[in-house]
This record gives sequence, C-alpha cells and structure tokens, in this order.
Amino acid sequence: MAKGRRGMKPAAARWLWSARGARLFDPAGVEYAPARHGLLRCDVDRLVRARELPLAVHDCGDGVSWNSETVAFIVWSSVQDDFEDVEGWMPPADAPGALPYRAEIWRSAGTDRHVLVLRND
Repeated sequence: MAKGRRGMKPAAARWLWSARGARLFDPAGVEYAPARHGLLRCDVDRLVRARELPLAVHDCGDGVSWNSETVAFIVWSSVQDDFEDVEGWMPPADAPGALPYRAEIWRSAGTDRHVLVLRND
C-alpha cells in the first residue's frame, strides 16, 4: 500500500494478451514468460507441497490471482478437480465454454525467479 494514500489497494498481478501471446506480470510489475509447458499433476503436487514457487491462477475471463508459496497448496486443492487430466471432465453448467486447467512454469525476464501457472484459457 502506498504511504500516505488512503484507500489505495496494493498492486495486483496482471495477465495481458498481446500480438506475441499471453504476458504475465507479478504484483511488483515484473514480467514473466513461459519456460516449461505441460506439467503433470504429480509435478504440480510436488511443487506446491514443497512450497518451491508462488502459484498464479488465471481463470479465463477473470484476472490472475498471485499466491505465495505458503498458500499455493491450499489454492491448488481448490482447483485440482478441474485439472486437465481428470477423466470425463465437463465444464460447469453455468460456464459451458470453460476449459480445464493446465500447468506451466514461467520465468521472469530479468531475474531467475519462477512461478507455477495454472490457466484455463
């Protein structure tokens, strides 16, 4: 929160679309690019249990939620039933065009920071 500015909210992570594809920015404004696609459920589970990486969740049509390593497992637990490997997965009745989540690791451009990304776009 900015000093001396009442009512200001902390910066949020952003997911933007551009001519070169999706762009991800953390709450501090650092940009990340895709580094590894196609993670399996066991990969995601290992990473969130080990608290190795923050977890960004992008729901199609919504913004991106940026979650610290300490709560990543809780967030993963809330969406894992909609992961892409669930046999017979069907979109919810109120969102017929929804897709299941897939997992990727993204890397920041200027540093060696990484984030686990779950996206269903």
